[in-house]
Amino acid sequence: DGNHVFTVTAIDQTGKTTTQVVNFRKITAPPYNPMDGELLYFPFDDNYLDLIAGNELAVVGSPSFASGKLGDAYQGATDAYLTYPSDGIVGTEFSFAFWYKVNPMPVRGGILAISAPGEDRKTGFRMAREASGTLQNLFVNFGYGTDEVWINPYFQADPAGDWIHIAVAITATHITIYVNNTVVKDQEIPGAIDWTGCPSISIGSGAPNFTYWEHFSDLSLYDEMHFFNRAITAAEVQQLYLVK
Repeated sequence: DGNHVFTVTAIDQTGKTTTQVVNFRKITAPPYNPMDGELLYFPFDDNYLDLIAGNELAVVGSPSFASGKLGDAYQGATDAYLTYPSDGIVGTEFSFAFWYKVNPMPVRGGILAISAPGEDRKTGFRMAREASGTLQNLFVNFGYGTDEVWINPYFQADPAGDWIHIAVAITATHITIYVNNTVVKDQEIPGAIDWTGCPSISIGSGAPNFTYWEHFSDLSLYDEMHFFNRAITAAEVQQLYLVK
């Protein structure tokens, strides 16, 4: 495992040479048994690999890795974020969960966005943070076709505090948000999220489509991120929270 260079040099009968160099990285991922309906799992252990399908996140900018909740974690950077196609991941029911260590700089940041271009918030889903004194308000916004829903804030994170575990479970009629295995918001919603025109998931920024309120790249830490095509239960949230 690691970074490697493969060099091939060809020499013809007159002594002329040509050389081609390929740089590549080898990653051996440990076996992982996904939970029911789990489609993506990013442990961020010094790579951007999904341990279920074996695909990698696309990387924009120059993020890095840091000591995480479990092993390594994604470390955000200015003008940096990760993307993955949303097709086949989002639907009428949708869930995700991850560990998060907030960095208060800059004062606003995008956390996760599945958003259409422009300022139409009647489709897609957005999670971001904004400063509130010494704390950070964490909020979500999503659209169900004819209008939008705001939950702002669902939690106030302390940058001086420890890691927090965030889980969101959504159905056509309900959203439940957990922080550290505790329900912080549980409410009815008018309808299923409309994913029209939302081709990709952005992690660590509102970019490229949810930046019009300065929800740019987040310098925070992200670890152990899971995505599901159904609403996970309280028992499953606890299972994810207790993994050591």
